Amino acid sequence: MASDSDPFRQSLETIPLADIDSADECFRITTRNDLDDLCASISKLGLLNPPRVLPGASGFVIVSGFRRVAACRRRGWDRLPRRGPALRRLAIPLRLQGRG
Repeated sequence: MASDSDPFRQSLETIPLADIDSADECFRITTRNDLDDLCASISKLGLLNPPRVLPGASGFVIVSGFRRVAACRRRGWDRLPRRGPALRRLAIPLRLQGRG
């Protein structure tokens, strides 16, 4: 069981969609961009699996869930649940190799 002092503890919180940098695709592993089926699913069932994002130089960087973020933007959401390390416990800023 993770304790409050565990730096790898995951959190679930909401963040503004405007703070997510969709142009940064360093973690993207798929080229699939169609959103109609995903938008229909989110309309019917909600967002079942929030995207994973990490703090980056210009907002949040998407690690997993590029299509989910795009579908929520298309649906007009302004906030999004996120999964990732608890931000207040992230002691070191994320620096990707070759960036900043």
